[in-house]
Amino acid sequence: MAASIYRIKLREVTNNLEVQQHYSHIPYDFFNIVVGIRFVSSLNRETMLGSFNESVTYCRDTILSDKDGPNILLSLLERTGAPLGYIRTFIIPGILSYARQLHSNPLNFARKLISFEVEVFIKVLVDNFDDEADEPNGNDNDDGDGDEDTLNFKPATCLSVQALRRYKWGDDEEQYRLPLKKRRRLREGLNSTNKECAICLDEFSEGDEVASMPCTHVFHDGCIIKWLKTSHLCPLCRFQMPT
Repeated sequence: MAASIYRIKLREVTNNLEVQQHYSHIPYDFFNIVVGIRFVSSLNRETMLGSFNESVTYCRDTILSDKDGPNILLSLLERTGAPLGYIRTFIIPGILSYARQLHSNPLNFARKLISFEVEVFIKVLVDNFDDEADEPNGNDNDDGDGDEDTLNFKPATCLSVQALRRYKWGDDEEQYRLPLKKRRRLREGLNSTNKECAICLDEFSEGDEVASMPCTHVFHDGCIIKWLKTSHLCPLCRFQMPT
C-alpha cells in the first residue's frame, strides 16, 4: 500500500464524575487512550477508504515508561494496518509526547483517569499521477477546536538541521567544550531521554553519532535528520524548528 501520513490529531477528553469515581478506589493513575486510524483517498480526503478504532486503558506509569510505553503502543497500532515505519517514527513519539504533556498539567494532578483521543489520517495513493495530493498540506484545517492538538508535518529547514550540534555518544570532551549553562541543559536532555533514541527506541552505544536539538533532547544523528525532513517538531517536547 502506497501511503503517507499527513496529520495526527490529539485531544484530551474530560471524563464525567461517574467515570472518575469508578477509578477512585484504585491506588494507581490511568491513561485511557482512544485510537482512530483513518485511511483516506489521495484524490479526495473526504473519501474514507477504511478505519480502525480501539480504546485501551493502562496505568499511567506504564505508558510513560521508556521501556513499556512504546511497546504497548506498538502492539496496539501494528494491528491497524498503518505503515510500520510511520507507526515507529511518527505516531508513537507523538502519542507519548502528548501523554507526558497531559500528565504534567497541574489541572490533571487530582485525576485518577486521563483520557485522550488520537486520530491519525493516512492518505492512500490511489492515482500515481496525483502528485499534488501526496504532499502534506499545512493549510488543511478541519473544524477547529481550541482543545485539539494538531500535528501538521512540515519539514525543518536544511540550515537548521545542519546547525544541530553533533558528537559521538560518550565523548565527554565534546560536552566540556560547551559553556556551563549549555552543558547543564544538555545533561538534562540526556536524562530525559533515558539514554535511548526516542525515534528508533534503541539505546545509545559508545561512539554512536548523535545530534542535540536546541531543546537539548538527543537522538541518533541519522534518526533526527530523517524525522526533521518530515516534521519540524521535536519528538519529545515538540520544540519547533524553523520551517
